[in-house]
Amino acid sequence: MGLFIEIIIGIVIAVIVYFVVHYFAVTVPSRKYSNTIKQVTDKAVISVLKDMEVIEDHSKVMSNYNADVWGRGVMTFEYRVPLKSEHPDFKKIRLELNQRLNQYAKDHKLDSRGPQTFVITDLWQMDEDILFDVAYLVNQITVEYVDDLNRLTNN
Repeated sequence: MGLFIEIIIGIVIAVIVYFVVHYFAVTVPSRKYSNTIKQVTDKAVISVLKDMEVIEDHSKVMSNYNADVWGRGVMTFEYRVPLKSEHPDFKKIRLELNQRLNQYAKDHKLDSRGPQTFVITDLWQMDEDILFDVAYLVNQITVEYVDDLNRLTNN
């Protein structure tokens, strides 16, 4: 009976050690990395939105990291911006956002793993706001995510 208890205690200690090591070796660095990438992306998006005269006050731009939805390492961020017009041309906005974000990336020499640095993966309207997802192609996981989205939309 004593051996069985020792085995159980050993398993419990091993599980605890695993979760502690995983937290400090994987979760914390991953969170720091994604926060850094989010700050760079936020700065680019806010700058571009100001140039497009889509926003008057950058404090009204809300952004979220989408890793909980798409998985760790996928650098996509959702933005919510108040609409200026009732009937926006979503195709035009999406195209212009893509072009201006990638020009911003070139001007600021941002790192990229794909043919583009930023990709607008989705854009839609909710209530009085326009929402869009921006993928920053800074790592291979995000490039593969965007490629998968493109394959889904082309089929």
